[in-house]
Amino acid sequence: MSPAIGFRVKSGWAATALLDGPRGDPRLIDVRRLELADPRTPGSYQPYHASTGTAQTNRAIIQRLVDLVLSTTLRALRGLLEEYRASGAAPQRIALVVGSTTDPASISHPHMRAHASEGQLFRHALAEAARACDLAVTTTRERDLLDAASAALGIPAVALREQVTALGRGSSFPWRAEHKQAALAAWLLL
Repeated sequence: MSPAIGFRVKSGWAATALLDGPRGDPRLIDVRRLELADPRTPGSYQPYHASTGTAQTNRAIIQRLVDLVLSTTLRALRGLLEEYRASGAAPQRIALVVGSTTDPASISHPHMRAHASEGQLFRHALAEAARACDLAVTTTRERDLLDAASAALGIPAVALREQVTALGRGSSFPWRAEHKQAALAAWLLL
């Protein structure tokens, strides 16, 4: 089996965890933050916002920022995969953990719709980049992840949380909730 990458998608970035090994005994190979927006263009982190609390209404600005997000995400994922392949890891699939799959068009409040649009944009950008790199993609909502993993792995949720926490011990990168979620999603792909 090849290693698997899990991503906890956020607005403008993703927590990333690369796992390898058998499903019964996964091993954390790498953990990091992957930028999905261009740090030189602050608006690319929230393309559907004009300013704090205000939705962007200028379609040309939105399209320019969306295009930037798509190209930045593809470049970032390709760079990550090149680095992994150079170290001997050749992942063939990724798992995305997302906050919501709500259709932004169903939200009437403009500011909340902007947040939902950004969530949709970044998960779409990462999924499209993965497909462009010939990687299979699965998506799970954050609130469903622990129960789905517990059922699939046959490990009670409490014990599973402890095992995921133990995976990151000794990592030189901060082992935050987002990275644990990314690792758990990758574990399901092993």
